[in-house]
Amino acid sequence: MESTKRPDNHRRNRGWLHIANKIIKVINLTTNETICSRATKATSFIKRLKGLIGKKRLYPGEGLIIEPCTGIHTFFMRFTIDVVFYDKNGRVVAVHHNVKPWRITKIHTSAKGVLELPAESAKGIRVGDKLLIHKEATNVVE
Repeated sequence: MESTKRPDNHRRNRGWLHIANKIIKVINLTTNETICSRATKATSFIKRLKGLIGKKRLYPGEGLIIEPCTGIHTFFMRFTIDVVFYDKNGRVVAVHHNVKPWRITKIHTSAKGVLELPAESAKGIRVGDKLLIHKEATNVVE
């Protein structure tokens, strides 16, 4: 069985982290649980359009925040993800579990952004939960 833990010697400039320059931690304030400890943010048109396309996987603890965003597609992706839509106040407006490649989610007009996570990572997240998106570190090598 293949390990899902990212190796310590994983080169950030060759991996998925090159799409943004900040590492972000996402906490569910309702349950006081860390949802994601190593998220990056895609805010430009090109970075939002590309998203996770071309990536082989998301490791546990990794994620991608896309803002602004009201709906996503998984065209050309290689793996299943969990998707959490949130509004301008950080409230969860929708959760989609196990979204397979070549799918399109419903449009959520009240959403400000989306958090894409490895499959099975959003099990404890419910509509109405409050998220805190906290900048952890900067200067990721590009």
